[in-house]
Amino acid sequence: MISRDLPAACRRARDLVDQRLEGDLDATCAEELNRHLTACASCRAHQEGTESVVGLLRHCAPQCAASERLTRQLQAIAGDEARAPLWMSAQETGHLPSRRRRRQRLAVAGSMALVATVGMLFTLGLIMAPHVPVVANAPQTGHREHDLRLGIGPGAQAVNAVLASDQQSRLPRSRVIERPQLLTGMQPADISRSDAMELLEGALSPLVAYSGVQRVTLAGRRDHLVAEVRVQQKPGHSVAVAVLDRSGQVISSGLLPVRTTPLGVMPPAATTFTRVPGGVIAGHSTELLEAKRSDRSLVARWWLVPELGLVAWNETFDSAGRLVRSAGFTSLAVTSPASSGRTQQVPLQLSSAPAVSAPTRAMCGGGFNCSARLAGFRLVQISTDSPTRPTVVHAVYARGDVWVTVMQQRGRLGSTDGAGYGVSPDRCSLVWQSGDVVYTVTTDAGPSVGARVAADLPHHEPAGSGPISRSWAGLSRLVGR
Repeated sequence: MISRDLPAACRRARDLVDQRLEGDLDATCAEELNRHLTACASCRAHQEGTESVVGLLRHCAPQCAASERLTRQLQAIAGDEARAPLWMSAQETGHLPSRRRRRQRLAVAGSMALVATVGMLFTLGLIMAPHVPVVANAPQTGHREHDLRLGIGPGAQAVNAVLASDQQSRLPRSRVIERPQLLTGMQPADISRSDAMELLEGALSPLVAYSGVQRVTLAGRRDHLVAEVRVQQKPGHSVAVAVLDRSGQVISSGLLPVRTTPLGVMPPAATTFTRVPGGVIAGHSTELLEAKRSDRSLVARWWLVPELGLVAWNETFDSAGRLVRSAGFTSLAVTSPASSGRTQQVPLQLSSAPAVSAPTRAMCGGGFNCSARLAGFRLVQISTDSPTRPTVVHAVYARGDVWVTVMQQRGRLGSTDGAGYGVSPDRCSLVWQSGDVVYTVTTDAGPSVGARVAADLPHHEPAGSGPISRSWAGLSRLVGR
């Protein structure tokens, strides 16, 4: 070892001594070394001692060459410096420069860069991930949307307003149902399905302006939900409704659109029809139209006032003959259009998909489905909350008098509580999640029909809610997939 306490010239000379012993000293450096040794006794002594040690080692141990394999391995380690003397390649770290070592350093640096890039992309994906809401009570939403396309007249609109109210807890419950009294001693007349449809279509829109109060009763498992609903309408105008609580206070009000098509008017289970005088309801004479199943059990009753173009009362029943819902006038006044009063010109938002539209690319992609046909049923109506950026799409399919609704909501499937008040146990409702869309198929035509329609709809693996799935969704959104 060369002491760092020596003068610089001596340290330089002793380095040259080592090079001379290695046989790698050029002429210029040799002349420089000789001049120094002539003047420096200490370095001459160092040279003599070093030459003695090297000579002794060479005398004691014969020269031996490294094997060819070891030579290749050492050259691979040394890399570009393999042909340079060992003393020239030494560094402060004590390691030789090596191509393999450089590759190792590059690999470590590349791995760190890759991890950093993945981390940045993961964070960016989480930031860009769309908010996916939880779809709770999907069956109830499906029933409500189904019923919004069902029924005719102010009674159906009053039922819809009650079903859609978010303050049903303020409405009274009862175990008693108030219903119109049936006239005795009257012989009902059988009529055809087409005649029954003609009578019902005559009550699609009123012939006069009117105002009144509807009593709505929705059957539950243990009791019945009862509501008073004020209704008011002029021919060709929306129906103004106001749902009242126990104390007569309005809990929701607004305008409901007029139904102009008979879609869903006739229950699919109805096979036979009779017509008979229905007595007086709210001061107006009525005709009673009854629809029955093939086993002669009741499907529905309508008390019609043909000269007014109104349904004065309506009842529907399940297959066991139990009343499901009832709605009718407890008071009804015919008014002139000029005196029908000023109504609150605010649409009452009952539907999650209020905008009836022709199918758009946005409504028919991204997990949504708007096929022209499903299981032999034809698409007759489609609506959404936004034709350009939909989160809800509702489609109505029909085949004859049988119809099926398909509710599609962007989100993750949450709780699937019971159907609530006013829903027949005969109704079929199927709910599942496909990707990030929750599907709800609803029909009154039985579970076999619902299952066939559901089989024609997507059933992909539900989208995950974990951070990896959310980050991937955000990156897909970023690149426009």
